[in-house]
Amino acid sequence: MTDIKTIQKKNERSRSRAKLIIIISSSILIGVAGILNIHFSLNLQSASVERVTKDTKDVIQLQNDAVTSTSSAISQKLHKDDGYDGSGDGIVVQSLQPIQNRTIMLVHIGKAAGSTLLRSFYQAQWQSGNKLQRTPVLLPICHMHACTNKTLYKATTLLYVIRNPVDRMISAYKFSHPDNCITYDQVRKMNITNDIWGCHMPMYAKQWYHECAPTLEQFAKSPFDASSSTSYCRHSIRGMVSGGNERYRKQSTHAYFNYAHYRNVTIQRFESRLDTDTVDKKEIFVLRTEHLWQDASTLDIQLNGTGKYNTTASRNVTHGSETYHKHTSTLSKVGYERICCMLIDEINVFEDILYRGENLSMKDKIDTIRDVERKCGILKYTSRKEWATECKDKLVDDAIT
Repeated sequence: MTDIKTIQKKNERSRSRAKLIIIISSSILIGVAGILNIHFSLNLQSASVERVTKDTKDVIQLQNDAVTSTSSAISQKLHKDDGYDGSGDGIVVQSLQPIQNRTIMLVHIGKAAGSTLLRSFYQAQWQSGNKLQRTPVLLPICHMHACTNKTLYKATTLLYVIRNPVDRMISAYKFSHPDNCITYDQVRKMNITNDIWGCHMPMYAKQWYHECAPTLEQFAKSPFDASSSTSYCRHSIRGMVSGGNERYRKQSTHAYFNYAHYRNVTIQRFESRLDTDTVDKKEIFVLRTEHLWQDASTLDIQLNGTGKYNTTASRNVTHGSETYHKHTSTLSKVGYERICCMLIDEINVFEDILYRGENLSMKDKIDTIRDVERKCGILKYTSRKEWATECKDKLVDDAIT
């Protein structure tokens, strides 16, 4: 009997030890999972701008605490492919050439979050150790027609904020649609007047929207469907989307001042002087709207700053887009791809500016172009040329004059 009791006690002690081991192991696993979850959450916070085509919102959503306390985590995530070896102190970012007395010409391309970024340069928004915020931004900034040679030649650096060209065009359409001038604010439970171009454009431009482009879907469809639109509407929509056409400037100033315009008055104007004058080459920085604070933080780190931004205080400038009417915001996948087809040249210019960005890694650039190609349905073709050819075949053959 004694031997049996002794064996039972030993078995009970063994089971107790096994339970204890299981409890300790579970605690360790839970702790590790928590650490991994925190790290993953921090990495998710670095993606600070939601895609504007999600649902019907056209607002740049900025994560409140994105990149303000995790500069090293951002750099590790962004630049692991550029040389980070996985060790604690081995963060490597894209190297920049040192420049004495750096000054910036901010190229504010419409509907690409330029106003939101500009706010971060206000002294009241400065964060401790942020070098980019303290770099002088020369006035006037380059926005629409206000791009002066004086600012261009005085600046050491050109800073562009760029956005997927198709998303930018959609945003320009909504910003210009007269129906979005007065909208209903669900939060305040009242009608509000938005400070948008649709409120200030001449009457003939407002009538054009109601006749030719009353909805975003119709705007995209008309140039491809002769049965649902007039010849005037088809070629005027194409003229507006192409940009630079004075006849359709009043329909959308931001469509008129397109990527080609901003490249012409900055990069190409400066490069034309390089052949004749002794002029130092300009440094070119590019921030992507879809990764605005992530890119801004990384750029500041490249300038030996902390990468900190108070995105809560700087806030996003939306022009009331969160209240825009649904018929000006709803677009099918086919409609999106049709707008892509009308922006072939614009996509090429966007790509040219993107690849000039000295602060972005090659992976950043390739990922950005692939995202445009994916949303436009280009990846199902064997080449960009094949896609462009099919796009032109689908368009109704109306001359743009």
